[in-house]
Amino acid sequence: MAFYKAQLGFPEQEKDVFLEKLQHAVRSRKDYQADIYFIHDFQLVPLAEFFPWMRPSIWFCHVDTAHPNPSAQQYIRQFLDPYAVACFNSQASVFKDLPPEKTQVVTLGIDPFRVKNRYLPKARGMEILARCGIDKMPSVQLAMVGAMEAKDDVKAMEILTDLQQHYVNGDPDIHLLSDPTLIDHEAVNAFQRYSSVILQRSIREGFGFTVTEALWKNQPVIGTCVTGLQMQITHGYNGYLVDDTEAAAGYTLNLLQDRDLWRKLGENAHESVRKQFLFPTMILGYLQALARVQAGSPALVEPETALTETIETVAELAA
Repeated sequence: MAFYKAQLGFPEQEKDVFLEKLQHAVRSRKDYQADIYFIHDFQLVPLAEFFPWMRPSIWFCHVDTAHPNPSAQQYIRQFLDPYAVACFNSQASVFKDLPPEKTQVVTLGIDPFRVKNRYLPKARGMEILARCGIDKMPSVQLAMVGAMEAKDDVKAMEILTDLQQHYVNGDPDIHLLSDPTLIDHEAVNAFQRYSSVILQRSIREGFGFTVTEALWKNQPVIGTCVTGLQMQITHGYNGYLVDDTEAAAGYTLNLLQDRDLWRKLGENAHESVRKQFLFPTMILGYLQALARVQAGSPALVEPETALTETIETVAELAA
């Protein structure tokens, strides 16, 4: 919440209350014994400053900070000096005033064996889609899928209500699916795997796991030119990067009408995730950051051969 409120003009009084509550939330050192502390995102970034015993520590930034609001960046930057290393999801998101020896890019990755990502037979997938109200043989149906589970997404319900009242207008071919009891991980798998075309129209994205998941399922993705999607989508190779709505609609029609092109880009999509965005790659990044702190050296630790072979093995088993 701290970062998003800072972007909106976080009032000083509210900021003080937040920081005071954060200090009181940590009870005592004996409750949090560790050799190295991993601290995630903006909500918890003050911890290493507030509690010197919570060092050495590594801070992980998971949101898009490629073009940060200056006041938000200033708020976060004041707490970063005590950290041994600050990790970001992409080079573009690294704060420009941080010394290179104190930063690292950790590439994120998906677990291909989770329910959301593992193979789902078509019969089961179509059964799930039908349960969610998707007809078997429509001309075109639009499904906007996203379970309302993020407690810090304060605008989500407001946006959903606006869509329902002003854009759907009772159209039976537009489905707004947000009930987490209906949209479980298996349902997400079905939509990502058996939709005809996948679009991700983000206005900001630190990484974008939903894109990774769709690419893994042989789906080219029509995304926007935001930081996390630019990392994953190569325009014309495994999807398209386009901000203009009309242009996105044009690429959608192309993929609907040319299924050979869709299959070719889908094969490239799966392969790009297999090579770059599986879970072991992320673990390797975490271990590199850990080794840097433990060694007290800014030099990057080279990947061990055995771990590199493990990444290849996992990719082969999950393919």
